[in-house]
Amino acid sequence: MRPSRLLPVVCLSLLGILAACSSAPAEATKPPATGACTVGATACDGLDVKRCELRSAVPTWSPKVPCDEGQVCRAGACTAYTDEETGRLQAIDALLGESRDRGATAAPVDYPALQRSLHEMLLLGDGSPKAYVSTLWTGMLALPQGHQHLGPKDAQDYPPYESAGFSLGSLTRYSACLRPYQDHAVVTIADPKAVLKRGDEIVAIDGKRGDAMKALLLAQPLGFDFLPPAESGRMAFALRSFFSVDRTGTVLTVRRAGAETEVTLPAPVKPESGYGCDDAFGRDYTKPAIGTVLADGTGVLYISGFAQTSVEAFEKDVGPEFDKVKDAPRLVIDLRGNGGGLLRSALDVVSQIPDARRTDYCEFFERTGGSNPATYVSRSVRSVDPAAVPVPARFPYRGRVAVLIDGATHSAAEHFALATKLATNAVLVGTKTAGAYGTITSDKTLALPGSPALEVSINRSQVRSIDGKPLDGTSVEPHVVVEYEPDAMAKGQDPMLQRAIVELSK
Repeated sequence: MRPSRLLPVVCLSLLGILAACSSAPAEATKPPATGACTVGATACDGLDVKRCELRSAVPTWSPKVPCDEGQVCRAGACTAYTDEETGRLQAIDALLGESRDRGATAAPVDYPALQRSLHEMLLLGDGSPKAYVSTLWTGMLALPQGHQHLGPKDAQDYPPYESAGFSLGSLTRYSACLRPYQDHAVVTIADPKAVLKRGDEIVAIDGKRGDAMKALLLAQPLGFDFLPPAESGRMAFALRSFFSVDRTGTVLTVRRAGAETEVTLPAPVKPESGYGCDDAFGRDYTKPAIGTVLADGTGVLYISGFAQTSVEAFEKDVGPEFDKVKDAPRLVIDLRGNGGGLLRSALDVVSQIPDARRTDYCEFFERTGGSNPATYVSRSVRSVDPAAVPVPARFPYRGRVAVLIDGATHSAAEHFALATKLATNAVLVGTKTAGAYGTITSDKTLALPGSPALEVSINRSQVRSIDGKPLDGTSVEPHVVVEYEPDAMAKGQDPMLQRAIVELSK
């Protein structure tokens, strides 16, 4: 599931995270030039102050000295934090404190070092709301867990938060949608009038390629989505929302028909004129499911989510679409872009795959608040169990099954994929999932001090494999890897679906 929106890796190298999150924050932390050393003058060196002294008859800058607590060096002198800075520093401390005392990170975090780095990043920034949000987002990226969220406190008061750097979820203002492809991106769908075309590869953004392009994308605060822990999920979510913000003047290096060209993005259309990128192919994500029988007889059941609050409600919504495909000899269950929801519904379907075996596949734990070192209490073991399927079974099927997954397959949908892989003979086709397995049922939203008004949710559940390894940050890997291939996108084809049919026909 994802947090309410306006519209219907674990990486333990702290320095690596902070350096890679964004080129903008990295620039902000460079100490200003101090100029010529005139005896008696003072200058700032980062947050600290230094004095020009005469040493051996040579004017020399002294070692830098920290300002007193509550002060930072500005214009060559230590000055007190502004009220705004004080509130924002408190917000950083509140975010990290929530994670330290109640979070369920899948790996240790050096909170004192992270706090120092974020304080410095904030105080050396330009003081804008965007710099503040970027600092908090850098902190979020350093926390190795899923189902965490940073966003505006009041989603209806959105315009100020857009100017603060938050994306607008999966909405597109440029009538095109992106998905990860190799180390860059590909356009999976585009309006004929759009400046981009289906199959275009976006190989650089404002001249940044490869890892630099990834860092630029990940530095964009999502605002109306959870932040997955694995790079596969973070990239999928970042690209899904890339065109939701005003990118006027952004220069995209586009590979089209084997040749590179530059496309400068124009002013965007109004949000209500765009369409969503929840689905890579523009299918109606607001529908619970779509059942289709292809010309070759293959049944395709696209499930957009498990958002219903009960298994009965899920069966009522999805059952009629399943009925359209239940007699097909081959069934492809499409979970690409599925944000998750009620795990019971997902496991109920997995348990009805023809060769499903009774299998315990994971265990849920909850962090004991305030425990240090962290301790956890087991809440439940989750299983695939054909014997537990409600009678009469709503999704009985007798043919061969494949499941499509990608980086935006998240939460309960990832459990579906993992359980399918461990407890059935169905084949998984696509790319690695988002790497987020927890639950939000025990989360509490924390309002942060500071301006603009923001809130944060830090996940308190930790899901482990049966042998005790934390799952967050580890993606479900498909049996058969197939990406959103540019040539296929240009032709309006679905290479993952095509490969799934081949696998089921063997």
